[in-house]
Amino acid sequence: KALDCKFVLDHFHWKKLVQKVIGYKKYRTQNKTQFKHLKEKFGTTIYKYTVSLIENNKLDEAINTLKEVNKTTNLLPTKKEEIKHLINYLLRNNSGLNQFHSEYYIGSRNESFVNNWIKRKTKVKYCVFGFDIFKKLIFSCENELTKYIFI
Repeated sequence: KALDCKFVLDHFHWKKLVQKVIGYKKYRTQNKTQFKHLKEKFGTTIYKYTVSLIENNKLDEAINTLKEVNKTTNLLPTKKEEIKHLINYLLRNNSGLNQFHSEYYIGSRNESFVNNWIKRKTKVKYCVFGFDIFKKLIFSCENELTKYIFI
């Protein structure tokens, strides 16, 4: 507020939670069995449908869809609680999720970049690096197509 800035939630954080709660690929077999029947209704997975709504600034529609899924679907009680938590998360971060089409929004993938390009070389998940170590980790990921220059 002191800097008169707009809050925009990084994609990594909200997508990670949405993936955990309603997404499935190879490994989330419980989610797959619980949400498989919705694929026909939405024409895609509930995860992709929800992400698309959020990215297109239709947060209210995404929340209403999740509420409807939670009411009408025979889900495990733990999954219903997870969906309620996700709905609350989306409501609390409403202002940060409705900025993706603003003229000043240029995108942010900082967390994804750090996770995929820097921390993949280490076994320590939750750590902070000094600048010299950070540069070494970045340079260790270079290849003939990717070169980094520090100014």
